[in-house]
Amino acid sequence: LFMKFPLQYMSNMNCWLSLIPGIQSEGSSLTLSLEALDISPSNILLTFDCVSCSPEFEALSKFMKSSEAIEEVNTMLNQVLDFLSDEAGGELVQNQFDKMLINGHKDNDCPNNLSNIMMQDPQLPPTVFDPNMEVGASNIRCSGINVNDIRVTHNRVDNTLFEFGLAIDGLDIQCELDWSYSYWLFNGVGKTQLYTSNSSASTMIAFTSEDFNSNPPDNSLISQCDVSLSIDGIDFQGGLLADIADIILDGSMMDILEDMISALACQQMISLGTGVISDLLQNVDGLLSTYLEPTSTALQDAQNAENNLVVPPDVQLMDLFSQESSNSTLIQSALDIVDKLLGDLVPDSSNPTGEDLGINKLLRSFVLDENRSLILDAFDLPASISEGGISFGGKDMLMGTTIAITQMKIIGLDTFTVVDILNNVGNHTISNHLHWEYLTVELDMVVNINALDSTNAFISIDDLIESKEEIKVQFGVKDIDVDIYLMIAIEEYKLGNIELGALMNTTQAFNCLLDAMFVAEITGLSMSVADIIPPTVGGFVSKGLDRVISRTVDAAFEMYEATVIKALPNLFQTTVRDILSKTISELTSTPADACLPIPESQLSSGFINFPDLLLASDQAIEVGGTGSSPYGSTISNAMKLIMEEGFAINPLDGTSGANDLLISPLTKSQSGIAGTLLFPGTLFDVKQELNIDEFVGNLVLRVSEVKVENLNSIGAPLNLLQPISAVTLNNTVGMGIGQNPLRGSMELLFEFTNDLVNIDDAQLSNLINIGIELVDTSINAAALIPLYEALFMKFPLQYMSNMNCWLSLIPGIQSEGSSLTLSLEALDISPSNILLTFDCVSCSPEFEALSKFMKSSEAIEEVNTMLNQVLDFLSDEAGGELVQNQFDKMLINGHKDNDCPNNLSNIMMQDPQLPPTVFDPNMEVGASNIRCSGINVNDIRVTHNRVDNTLFEFGLAIDGLDIQCELDWSYSYWLFNGVGKTQLYTSNSSASTMIAFTSEDFNSNPPDNSLISQCDVSLSIDGIDFQGGLLADIADIILDGSMMDILEDMISALACQQMISLGTGVISDLLQNVDGLLSTYLEPTSTALQDAQNAENNLVVPPDVQLMDLFSQESSNSTLIQSALDIVDKLLGDLVPDSSNPTGEDLGINKLLRSFVLDENRSLILDAFDLPASISEGGISFGGKDMLMGTTIAITQMKIIGLDTFTVVDILNNVGNHTISNHLHWEYLTVELDMVVNINALDSTNAFISIDDLIESKEEIKVQFGVKDIDVDIYLMIAIEEYKLGNIELGALMNTTQAFN
Repeated sequence: LFMKFPLQYMSNMNCWLSLIPGIQSEGSSLTLSLEALDISPSNILLTFDCVSCSPEFEALSKFMKSSEAIEEVNTMLNQVLDFLSDEAGGELVQNQFDKMLINGHKDNDCPNNLSNIMMQDPQLPPTVFDPNMEVGASNIRCSGINVNDIRVTHNRVDNTLFEFGLAIDGLDIQCELDWSYSYWLFNGVGKTQLYTSNSSASTMIAFTSEDFNSNPPDNSLISQCDVSLSIDGIDFQGGLLADIADIILDGSMMDILEDMISALACQQMISLGTGVISDLLQNVDGLLSTYLEPTSTALQDAQNAENNLVVPPDVQLMDLFSQESSNSTLIQSALDIVDKLLGDLVPDSSNPTGEDLGINKLLRSFVLDENRSLILDAFDLPASISEGGISFGGKDMLMGTTIAITQMKIIGLDTFTVVDILNNVGNHTISNHLHWEYLTVELDMVVNINALDSTNAFISIDDLIESKEEIKVQFGVKDIDVDIYLMIAIEEYKLGNIELGALMNTTQAFNCLLDAMFVAEITGLSMSVADIIPPTVGGFVSKGLDRVISRTVDAAFEMYEATVIKALPNLFQTTVRDILSKTISELTSTPADACLPIPESQLSSGFINFPDLLLASDQAIEVGGTGSSPYGSTISNAMKLIMEEGFAINPLDGTSGANDLLISPLTKSQSGIAGTLLFPGTLFDVKQELNIDEFVGNLVLRVSEVKVENLNSIGAPLNLLQPISAVTLNNTVGMGIGQNPLRGSMELLFEFTNDLVNIDDAQLSNLINIGIELVDTSINAAALIPLYEALFMKFPLQYMSNMNCWLSLIPGIQSEGSSLTLSLEALDISPSNILLTFDCVSCSPEFEALSKFMKSSEAIEEVNTMLNQVLDFLSDEAGGELVQNQFDKMLINGHKDNDCPNNLSNIMMQDPQLPPTVFDPNMEVGASNIRCSGINVNDIRVTHNRVDNTLFEFGLAIDGLDIQCELDWSYSYWLFNGVGKTQLYTSNSSASTMIAFTSEDFNSNPPDNSLISQCDVSLSIDGIDFQGGLLADIADIILDGSMMDILEDMISALACQQMISLGTGVISDLLQNVDGLLSTYLEPTSTALQDAQNAENNLVVPPDVQLMDLFSQESSNSTLIQSALDIVDKLLGDLVPDSSNPTGEDLGINKLLRSFVLDENRSLILDAFDLPASISEGGISFGGKDMLMGTTIAITQMKIIGLDTFTVVDILNNVGNHTISNHLHWEYLTVELDMVVNINALDSTNAFISIDDLIESKEEIKVQFGVKDIDVDIYLMIAIEEYKLGNIELGALMNTTQAFN
């Protein structure tokens, strides 16, 4: 009773008394009693003063003040106290206690009398069998249960009525009860035991519905309850009264109790029948009913979600299906590949037809086990299915049941018949339609059936052995249609700037792609099924229990099948969609630094190692790789997936999946015909005037209407991007495989005229249609492709579709003696047959004859031989000058193409471009790509000066600057001009800058503006080394030494820009950040009290919630809260003895802080991991950078001093029904921060100064600051639900964590 004691009765003494047994039973002292008492005062003084007395009492009053009277009274009072101590357990005191207990047990102020909590049962009215006889029974408890059989029946009477029956046969039970009787002059009370055998009970539950074909049950009632109790014997207990009862009742008590207990047992049978089973059915009813109302369609929800998407002005989202953005083109290409990979038929030997949808094959290859099942253990299941391992928990008056899923097996995931995905229904929304043949779920479950610790149960089953069953539940659906609408809003800028190197690591790639997602959520989801496979339950150890459960499941299925099918679309459109969206949201949430560019310090200056990039580590070693997987496994895994699944060879016809996945869609987008490329119009047109001796005329050669067909005839052999060395890739591909040879055709106009004006006077004109067919052609090509590793890893996705940007990653025209540029190392074209067609459209007689001859077998054979010789020649000349020249031209265009604006070959050397500098009207000198290194600095000085209340100056100066620079130079002087490179060296140079910060008034406002008021750079060049052969020599002669002065001025101007960046970098960024932080708190706002009052006034309380007035006198709960608040107020705010304080006393809160929170130095020390993320995100409290260096400041420890200097603690005051005010005052608070400052060289692609050789600087510093006389006002709104607080039980407060919860 104590542990179940509700807080609402804390102030009710009678409720406390009801926890104690009543008047002592004979020979027992287990009730409230005073066991011992001792009162021992060191002195007693009794005063006796008359206010208005008779003369006698006046005399007595005077006498009482005499020493004699005082001594005698003292002795007498001590004797009285000794008497009280001796009589502590006596009858006088005990009688008073007994009266108190009687009042406590019957007091109506404690309405749910707690003494009955553990023994309540439905009280039966006295039963009358004779006008003069009255028999009553109460506190009936039964145990020793034995059941022979439990039967479950169900019957669907019609579409509106369903009957569920539960019957128990062969029930043996033993009961105890309190009895009473009254008969004429006789009456009495006592206890009895009775025993039954071969009893029985049954109940019938009727469920009704508007129509079970479309609706769930809407009501349930007990249509029948029968209990037949057969008592074998009764044992009366109660001494003489029991004997008298046995004589008076003369055996009729057995019949009386049979009827009484049968009536009560019927109530319990109803509870048992409607407990677990009925509760479960009713819960399902409540769950399903919410999904039967008509709602919007999944498509409407998806369209509404996109229409209501709020996009900040500074965010530009990518239109997934736009043709204008290179990023969109990239996304569309990826979507098309995924669509083909998953939704097209591919060869599949595991399928009887020899082919299957790509998604089914992929699922069987990578997701499902050898039995084509997906098995999920309990810890793999989402919390919504298995919360804490428990999927269902229910109870009735007899038992409690928990069902835990241990394993889930899903069968049928690879039965897709329709995969129509990634379709456009909005700028950011794609629709997906899926169809499965069937899906079956098998659940392995553990069912625990336990005896309940019920305080209200009619039957006590403490002796019931717990039952644990391991069962299997199977259910499924057929012909499942699912429509999924995904809103994927991608930030154009973020996606375009993701670097390839960031995608090498799978986790990093995932984070980078998620970082570019502005929104990724399921905005529409619907599911419909044609039929539900009836559920089955099996595996119970007890065949009887197996039968009971199976029939119960059958009953539930028969009632709910139609309703479940009807509810499924809305269930998926709402609840399932919300669960999936929440899961996606959690998966797609990324920290701010989730996608960081690869530092250049981690990149090599060499070339990409293709074996390491494209192969598994063990394979890479064999062909020149390191085997250390320096580029991760993303690309190699993707290549393996594409080659083995996407490009797989169909064993039936030898063609590759690449045709449908890649070639057909690409060619169809160009020509409208899958596998065909069309180049209409004139492709090649040459007009040449001939004048040879007396032979004068015009020659015309024109190629037009070029067509390449059956490009989608790729097949075996197929092996693409296969590394054969570190920088060489081999490609083997079969073309013209099967019934569709690779075919090319064109129209050729060959014309000769002798009149430049009138082309109709042509003497020779032939328009010929030339075609060539290559049958079963094997093409093998090996190419040397040296890609700069640093540039490849830094390659932004926005340039993926720009071929020139790719070409800019490759070194240009070959250097002497070096082959490290793009080159074709080997080529072999081997057709099994070649057919050349030569058809005249409009020809001279000679060409007509030639056309006929070309169709003869002799000509075909000869042409075949000739064409094979041509192919052999091309193979032999693969690395020759002709092909190489074409590659070189491509590279030249790639390196200078303006369509690749940030030309990637210059990424590592960009600098602000300087305009040409003119020193002479006839001389122009320019410098670009300036990079400096080898830095040595003698001194850096920082100054500051508050000029007045509106101006603050901050100065930065560098002295003794030695530096080495490289740059590209150009000059133009009279007839001379040239370009080249040069190196220069400076010593003892200097630079300074002054930053001016302005404010309306620094006494009350932060800086509102900053400007560079001064910048001086004095560069002293010691020497210049021109590089550029003859041009450099000419420049040296022409410039006649003036180049040094020119470059000093030019580089000084550029260095000044960098000095400004350095000066406004870390320091200015920090000041501006603080400015931005503080400015938001300088505007006038409402007071704290006003905010608190407004918050309480605006508090919305549901009608069914009653909040407690913290300061009301009417509620016992409020009284309890007020008492607690008063205790806390005194404990913290009053002066208490304190030997550690010079005055010998201190406020209670200060003493408590020193005792339990602060260390021996009266400090609170917090390590980095104790600090909130807002102070130290990832250990970094500040990070800034300029063009020269990057700075991070990390807090390692925080010490707070002065927390125990409270001088005012005025707390827990009433300012509203639910709001308390608290006023605090500290003398001082001081904060000490231990910090680590790291100054690092930046991996900047835009820095003027390269400081790769700069040693990183790490400083451990201490920062201290504080405040004095701190006043804090805190308003707490604490709205407590009266009912919930009052019903908290004392037992729940025994454990600290449980009490807090």
